[in-house]
Order: sequence, then structure tokens, then C-alpha cells
Amino acid sequence: MKLQNMERRKDVRPVLDEFWDIYDGKWPVIITDVVDKWPAINWTKRFFQQNYADEKVMVKAVVNRKPAALAVDMDTFISELDTSGPNGWTYLEDELFIVTRPELKKDIGPNVYAEENFFNLFPDEVRHWDCLMLWGSQFSRSSLHMDLYNWTATNAVLYGQKSWMIRYIDIHCYKCCIVWSKVIDGKIYGHSLLQMLYCMVKSHGCPIDAFVPDSTKYPHFDKAQYLEVTVTAGEMLIIPTGWYHQVKLFLSLLHKKILRKGKEVTEGVLKDMHQKKVLNS
Repeated sequence: MKLQNMERRKDVRPVLDEFWDIYDGKWPVIITDVVDKWPAINWTKRFFQQNYADEKVMVKAVVNRKPAALAVDMDTFISELDTSGPNGWTYLEDELFIVTRPELKKDIGPNVYAEENFFNLFPDEVRHWDCLMLWGSQFSRSSLHMDLYNWTATNAVLYGQKSWMIRYIDIHCYKCCIVWSKVIDGKIYGHSLLQMLYCMVKSHGCPIDAFVPDSTKYPHFDKAQYLEVTVTAGEMLIIPTGWYHQVKLFLSLLHKKILRKGKEVTEGVLKDMHQKKVLNS
């Protein structure tokens, strides 16, 4: 069941309390006039070929619907962008490319929505990167998933457009997830929500394609509530914790800036880390 259309809002910095009250941790929203002020909005294929042609990047490739992960140089990746099709495409997903290059990181301009970052509470040796570069060819897509640590994600599109299917966990989504959560890695799991989420982590995402779901295999999925939206260059989509999402690309070059956010989530992760340390000591 499709929910109402997602709102597009101009930068609400003058009334930031409205963002915290209405959207933060509650509802996805698109901000329309932040990313277009970043220097990174001028990044192009030519820019990366001229400056980073021989640099290695992590890429997911699908050939005849069979996935593979590999490291290739930037020039090779860019040369393959125009050869994609429905059964074969490439998707750059690199956690370190931007954060290890200060000259690129500085092109990511200020973002008031990402200033609150409880992952800064983590010790340096376990603190995660905060800038993930995604660059997909036409037809490329992700799996239906919830982000690691259930963080809030800010997704800035620099070029082209990116289509999103965003689903809130309601009873129908839960029921269809039970179908595929029973057996993972040869082990049988129960049907509790916690166990279902654990299965999603173990299997690296949900096997259901939210854009073309198999209604016979997952009859409850069509009843689940969802939002569908296309985000274009210069816009930023903010997805709260607890929302599953899947993306597909029509053009290329985008950058996804991840915001680890939510005090309760962070404190829970730190507590879990402490317990594991005690058990392993």
C-alpha cells in the first residue's frame, strides 16, 4: 500500500526545530537546496579520470544476473558505465575512497542535518567512516535492506537520478520477511522480529526485489506500506532509523553521505561491544 508522497522541503535551517519535531527519526524527507551549494556538485567522469584514473575502487558487478565483488582502477570502472543493461551492470561502493582523500572530503559542504553524530562517541580504533561513495551505472540497484547499526542516512545525489523504494516495518512486511528468514546458512530460525532482523544481517539484505516483488512467493509484501520517490541531482534524502530501503539508478555519479545517528542506537551498540569484550577476556 503506497503511502502519501514524500515531502520536498527547502533548507529548514531557520526553523530547524521543525525538522527535529516532524522528520528526525520519524519520517523520510527530501531537502532541496543544500547539496547544490557543495563544490562536489561539479564532480564529473572527466574529473575522476584526470585525477584518479589509476586509483583502485571497490565495485559490485552483475553479469547475467550473477553478482561479484572486485577491486578495479577508476578508469576501468568509468569505461564500463555505458555498457550496462538489465542483466549486467556495475556499482561502485567504496567506504574509504573519499574519507582517505582530504581534497575530496572538503568538497562535501556543510550539512546541518548531519552535525549530530553520536558515533563520535566510539573509540578511534572502531569508529566507522562517515562518507560512503556510491556510483552506479544505469540499471544498477541495491538489495532491500536496513543500514548497518540502524543509523539515519543522509543521501546526497550529485549527478543523475536515483529511485528509492522505502518501506516501514509493519505487520505485512514482517510476515513476508518470515518466509525468507526461516533458513539462513543451513540453520533454522524462529519468527520473532529480533530473529528476523538477525537473519537480515546474516544474509546481507532481503532477497525480495521491492520494485518487482514476487507476489506468489511473498503474498504479504504488496500489502506493506511504502514510499516511492526519485531523487535528482542537488537533492538530499534523509532516511530515519528503522526503514528498509532499496535503490535503483537511471544515470550515474552520486555520493551517499552516511549519518550515524540516534543516541539510543549508539548506546546499545556500545553496550553490546562492552559485553563482547567482557566475554572474550
